[in-house]
Amino acid sequence: MVFGFIHRDRQNKKGGYSSVDEPIELEGHVGEARSDLRPGGIAMVDGRRLDVVSEGDFVRKGETIQVVGVRDGKVIVRKI
Repeated sequence: MVFGFIHRDRQNKKGGYSSVDEPIELEGHVGEARSDLRPGGIAMVDGRRLDVVSEGDFVRKGETIQVVGVRDGKVIVRKI
């Protein structure tokens, strides 16, 4: 038995689809590491839970971080 289900719709920006959900204007904003960043982890910035990557330094849970940029869909932070 063969089923002929083919989805012909396209997922594109015009239709509201995006492969990367980039936060808007976060550079310079301050937040808190909600997990250890080694280098990736979770942080809260402006009340938003974000997956982040540190610039390379180990950041402990609870330490204050600052967003230094968003590149290729990744939120880059540094410990302050």
